[in-house]
Amino acid sequence: SKVPASANSVGGLVAINARSRMELVHAVFCFLDADKDKRLNASEMRRFASRTGFDGSDKEWAEEYESLCAESCVDPCVGLDVGSFERLVNDNSDIGCYCRDIELQEMLRIFDEETQSTLPHDD
Repeated sequence: SKVPASANSVGGLVAINARSRMELVHAVFCFLDADKDKRLNASEMRRFASRTGFDGSDKEWAEEYESLCAESCVDPCVGLDVGSFERLVNDNSDIGCYCRDIELQEMLRIFDEETQSTLPHDD
């Protein structure tokens, strides 16, 4: 399945109305993937973690990220690919980070607003 083009561009509000859960997950992944390397590193995942309740220190996040990668069988230096991220947000066990569709939609709305607010404005 292809990620909606709108998830890769500014004004990704169209992605919020994505038809399937997979499209929502992929759109969130694209917004998080700031360097567009198709992997989520520690700082990119921190943005997601802070939206899902993590409020620890940088040191605590580094430990949490290492643990998350180990549980996902991912090299922390490489980062999570979209498949690993998808498994994480679909996993409602203690090691997962299950997100309801409405939570993913809200993240997309917030990420889109943040993106809009950092763009230069024609004043």
